[in-house]
Amino acid sequence: MRPEKFNVKILRGDQGLLEVWSDIEKTLAETNGGEVLLSNLDHAFIHRRYKETLEAMVARRPSLNIQLRGLVKEGSSVRIWPNENFRAIPGKVFSGLTPVYLYRDKTAIINFKDSLRVVLIDNKSITEAFRQQFEYHWRAGKQVADAIYMNKI
Repeated sequence: MRPEKFNVKILRGDQGLLEVWSDIEKTLAETNGGEVLLSNLDHAFIHRRYKETLEAMVARRPSLNIQLRGLVKEGSSVRIWPNENFRAIPGKVFSGLTPVYLYRDKTAIINFKDSLRVVLIDNKSITEAFRQQFEYHWRAGKQVADAIYMNKI
């Protein structure tokens, strides 16, 4: 038996998150698209900090056949772009300064506390464990009440 792939990268600074976004596109392009699961998204914080880059990346998603499902904190205002779907979860299980991206067999854990650091893990078992937690919260989550649609900003 071959051991399961297990690679870990530590990325630092704003460039680290931009590398994750680029890796999402590159990884999902290998199979003509796919889904990104995103937990603990503080949409307002990310939008303020990366507005232009974020909007350009999100605008490319439909042509790359990339869909996103995300978990946000109850009561959050969320910007909705094409191919995005959100559910709200209670604040007691939400940590807005530590978003987690799941795509294919990869898990990217972002830490905005202190200084921006990213742990990018390429491992099927770890990603599947996070995916199961995401799906549990997705099923328990509520529709986002105060969505702001892209064409209205």
